[in-house]
This record gives sequence, C-alpha cells and structure tokens, in this order.
Amino acid sequence: MRVVKKVIALCALVVISGCTGTPPVLTSSKPLVKDTPSQQASAIPSKFNDFLLGQSSETFVEIHKKKIYLGRLYTSARLELCRELYIVEGSSNKKRIACKKESNGKGEEKQSTFWVLSPDIVKHGKQAPLFSSGDSND
Repeated sequence: MRVVKKVIALCALVVISGCTGTPPVLTSSKPLVKDTPSQQASAIPSKFNDFLLGQSSETFVEIHKKKIYLGRLYTSARLELCRELYIVEGSSNKKRIACKKESNGKGEEKQSTFWVLSPDIVKHGKQAPLFSSGDSND
C-alpha cells in the first residue's frame, strides 16, 4: 500500500512540474497575413462607395456590359471591411473582393476612405479593368 501511495505521489509531482514550465515560443518563417501590394490592387472610383456599402437603392451596377451584384459584407483578417462582388458577363460568373481602405493624410489633409478591388489569387489571362473613372451607373 505504501508503494502505491508513493507512485501516485510521484506521478502527481511529475504532472504538476510539467505544467510549470513555459511553452515553447513558435515563430513563422512566412507571414500569415500579407498586405496586397498597392500596384496590384486597383482603386474603385468614389462614386461607387454608397453602392459598395449597401446604402444605395440599386441591387446591381452595369459596367462594360458586366453586371456587378453585391455579396456579403465582412471583416477581413487585416480588420478591413470587405465586400464580395459577383460579376456576371453573359454566361460567365466571377467572384471578386473589394476592401475599404483608410489613408492617413499628411498636413492639413483629412483621413480619406476608399475601396480597392483585390487582385485575383489565381490569374486567368489578362483581364480588363472592372472599374474606371469614367464609368457610370446606367
């Protein structure tokens, strides 16, 4: 009986001492979240801001014979407000992501907010720009 008590006490001591050590520090050789280079993301004209926020009465906009429908609004891993966009052109359907960005103005300039169209992760040939400054909501 004394041996059993000693074994139980020894096991308890081993378990408790194992919990007192600090866990190993894990590091990653690659960043988990990588910023999209600004030259790859294209800015969306500010006239589409209300549409992207869902504050417009329109359910879609038509640009370059493409209909763009709003998807869900969510917060990205970089804590940016993003929106899924569904692009319909003929029988082709694509999904893209637009994210709201903040730029800190210098001097007397105010902080400005704008949306960018994130680049596709998988490239499928050369794509025409989806938005341009001269686009209208017709």
